[in-house]
Amino acid sequence: MQRLRAAGLRPTMARIGLMQVVESAEAIPLPAHEVYRQLYLRGTPVSLGTVVRQLRELAQAGLLKHNGKKGHQSGYTQCGGAHLSTRAGQADSEAEDA
Repeated sequence: MQRLRAAGLRPTMARIGLMQVVESAEAIPLPAHEVYRQLYLRGTPVSLGTVVRQLRELAQAGLLKHNGKKGHQSGYTQCGGAHLSTRAGQADSEAEDA
């Protein structure tokens, strides 16, 4: 969460969930549709459009890396740094504490 805040981004449930999904894949680049599928399976209410938009935003902020490929080869991985260990359900209550 602090990485999101340091990048000037509010730690929303969607952003935290995205970061956790990409982090759990370790070095395997995940395409947007796979991130969406993983969030859906976790019960995180988010649209595919939001996933695509947030992945791009997180990459622009330097929190994720895009592999530069197009189509089915496209994917995102986490940049170096500390792991995001906060559960998505805690985002709102902890954001209020700051």
